Amino acid sequence: MKIETQKITRISVPSGLNPARSIIVILILLLQVVAGCSSSTDPGPGNDPPATIGFSPIGQGQVLKLSETMDFSATTSSSAGISVKWYRGGEVVGQDPAYTFVPAAVGRDTLEVSAFVGAVRDTYHWVVTVQEDVSVIPPEVPGVVVEAGQEPADVDVSWARVSNATFPLVEYIVAMSYDGPISEANWDQATVLERVPPVPSQLRYRFTFTEDLDGMLPGEQAWFAVRVLDDKDQLSPLKFSIPHDITWPWYLGGYVYDDAGLPLLGVIVYASEGDQSSNTDGSGFFLFENPFRNIDGIRVGTTSSSWYDFVIPPVTVNQDTTYTDITLITRYGLDDVCYGSDFLEFLRDVSWNHEVAGKPDESRLLKWAQYPI
Repeated sequence: MKIETQKITRISVPSGLNPARSIIVILILLLQVVAGCSSSTDPGPGNDPPATIGFSPIGQGQVLKLSETMDFSATTSSSAGISVKWYRGGEVVGQDPAYTFVPAAVGRDTLEVSAFVGAVRDTYHWVVTVQEDVSVIPPEVPGVVVEAGQEPADVDVSWARVSNATFPLVEYIVAMSYDGPISEANWDQATVLERVPPVPSQLRYRFTFTEDLDGMLPGEQAWFAVRVLDDKDQLSPLKFSIPHDITWPWYLGGYVYDDAGLPLLGVIVYASEGDQSSNTDGSGFFLFENPFRNIDGIRVGTTSSSWYDFVIPPVTVNQDTTYTDITLITRYGLDDVCYGSDFLEFLRDVSWNHEVAGKPDESRLLKWAQYPI
């Protein structure tokens, strides 16, 4: 039978030591055995300090104006060099250790960097707030005019084009408010009525806003303003808005009688504004179908064959519906030889005396420029 033997290293402990110190000495001796009793002070290869990466600027929130730029960088003290990738909007925009930030638009943007030095990797990001720059914002929109449209409650807004803008223009914005004047401070609370892309050859723009399509409220006062936006999200200045009283509708009708006070049937009655007409019924009543604006003064005229027609003075609104009465004078005819059987033509021709004193040969009868009635 073969008996395995194991070599045992004996450790001698000097006599005279107390037990605690004996344990310490034994531990030291064991460590020397395990470590091979090396006494070198060389730290050995691979013990250099790890590489570090620095970023500039340090603050993660940065503010600059639209016309300004800002430099960002990633640096290291390592001789191994640094690899960098810059990101804006999730896309790589640079791979150099330094990056110059050029604003794309007013608002907030995010810049991120990912840097590598050997096995060391670090990332950093900045939130960049871009502010408007007074020196490059679009000029104020010139020639803004607000006036009543052709129909009741319609509002026409017009303006001239903006020239000499620093950046390309994107759209004109027409806004309205019923709550008072519009300013730059409360612009976001106003109601946007229209966004109009610029047309290079167009010198002036005009849009009509209505009750049905745009919510114009008849009889209400509203304020209107126009601004222009460029491709950097900059709005033009707004010094003032224009107040406007929205028109409201009214109807016009009435009765037509002859000079004996009897109602006239079938007489055509027309309005001098709006190209409207109506025929009288058996009671002599007429009513224009479409309403007028409350700012209109309407002349009403007639067309008939048996009565002398004329146009009455302008009628204006005094309530939602205004009624006016018209009296026509009956035509009294002469024979065909006398002025086409028109008595008033005859009367006008013979009753205007033109007399030259002392010169009877130059005195003669002339006719009136208008009827004497």
